[in-house]
This record gives sequence, structure tokens and C-alpha cells, in this order.
Amino acid sequence: AQAVTHVAAAGGEPTASVRLGEALAFTELIAPRASSDGAHSRFTCETCHFEGGIDGRLHDTGRLGTHVVTRPLFGLLPNAPHFSRALDPDLTSVSHNEFRVAGLGNPYDPWFSLRVDDFPWLSEFGLHGLLDAETLRRALIDFLAVFEPAENPRRRGRQKFSELEARGALDFRTHCVRCHAARLVSDDVATEVDFSRWESLIFSEAGPLVWARGDYEKTGVLPYVSPRGARVASLRRVGFKYPYFTNGSAHSLDEVLAAFRYSDVEAFHAAAPPRAHALSATERESLNAFLALL
Repeated sequence: AQAVTHVAAAGGEPTASVRLGEALAFTELIAPRASSDGAHSRFTCETCHFEGGIDGRLHDTGRLGTHVVTRPLFGLLPNAPHFSRALDPDLTSVSHNEFRVAGLGNPYDPWFSLRVDDFPWLSEFGLHGLLDAETLRRALIDFLAVFEPAENPRRRGRQKFSELEARGALDFRTHCVRCHAARLVSDDVATEVDFSRWESLIFSEAGPLVWARGDYEKTGVLPYVSPRGARVASLRRVGFKYPYFTNGSAHSLDEVLAAFRYSDVEAFHAAAPPRAHALSATERESLNAFLALL
């Protein structure tokens, strides 16, 4: 997991609030009184988001048999709105709902407080006394805000595209960027960057481009989680996010690109109409090389 995620702590060590938020994400602290008796569940955020990333499984959403793949917790701050249905507009909403979901099925109010004396290991973070419900939610927000993907090892020590990657960047601009926009913040069109800056940002340590829009699209991948389709997924560190699509139907970028179809105004990942065009073998090769850098 250290190869794909890290906590970006500006100016030194993570704050006590960030450490508390990390504990809420990766331990049972988020639902400390929950049990697994009978039909009850006892789990953490990591139950689905293994080490903050994905677990490769399809999960039942409880909505008419709709199953979706796990999405990573890292890189959430610039990639709102969140989840496949895009119902959480910001991390405040995510944090509040995570407490609710973690305690689901157990007869306890998710709006609870904790005493550090009951969890002595929390004192190692510099915490003490009573941690009220608002403090706990703020801590989870603070952690998620800095839980960033680590530098992509495929571009470490480099500054320039290879010839194949450069062709892939051009092909991506032609076929993909309409949905997977080169933005620093997915739902803010003002943060979209010009093609001339792609290379320098991709090879920067942060690799901050989100490669998404905060909108829905219907690309043929069923079932749609919303009447408007599904939230455009971020391609940031896409190589670590398989299986792909909301329904997990593609297990490699090769599969994604082989199924991709396009027209002058539309793009499809499945169930494309006869008028749509497929990528050439050369385009698939170059796009695969480019996507591996994101």
C-alpha cells in the first residue's frame, strides 16, 4: 500500500487530528460499540477500502440488486462529488455518512463521543479527555483531505514522455479528455489545464491532475447507479484501480481500450451503437502507455 498511498503532511509529521482520522478509517474506533452478533456487522472503512485503496470486489449497494466496485479513499479532496452516484458533495458529507454506515444494523447512535481513557493508545497521538462527535468527524475529514496517492513509480526520476507516451497523450486529448478532463479539481472547470502543461504536471512528484469531471455520463456500462448514468471516474493512478467501471466488468486497461467506441459527440465503454468507431491497435498501445503514467 505504501507504493500507492501516503499521507501528505505539509511541514512535517501529521497532526493529532489527522492521526485520529487515520485511526477512525483503519480501526473499529469509528463504531466502537458495534457487534457482529446475528445479523449485525462489525467493520471499518478498510473492510471495503483495503489499505485505503480497493479490494477488487463487487459490493451490493442495497439498491435493487445494484453492485459496484470499491473506489479508493486516497485523492478524495480534489475529486468531488464522491461515490458512483455522486451524492456526497464534499468530505464533510463523506465523513458524516461513513460514521452512519459503519454503525448500520447496530442499535447505537452514530453521533457519539469517545473518552481517550477508554482507548489509551490514542494518547500516543497527543489526544486527551473527551472527543466529541464533531471532533471525530472533523478528524476523519482532516485525514481524508491529506490521504493522497504516492508518486507513480512508473514515472519516478523522469521528466519527459517517451515517443509512445507522447502519442498516447495526443490520442487521449482526441478521444478521452471530454469526460476525463485534465483538471486539478474535478468539479471546477476553472482548474482545467492546457495540453502544453500535461507533461510537466504528470512528471511532478504530486501528479495532481484528477483526470475527471464532477458530472454523470452514460457510456453503456450497466446498471446505471443514477438516472443520469454514473459519476465520471478519476483516472489518477488508474493502474492501481482495477477492476474497472462501476460494475467491475473490465480487469485490465487492455480490456477497457479494446471495448472503447467513439463518435464525433459520444463515447462508449459498452453497448456502443453500430455507428461508433473502435480504436486502432496503434492507438490502444499508445493510450495504454500514457494511462500507466497517470
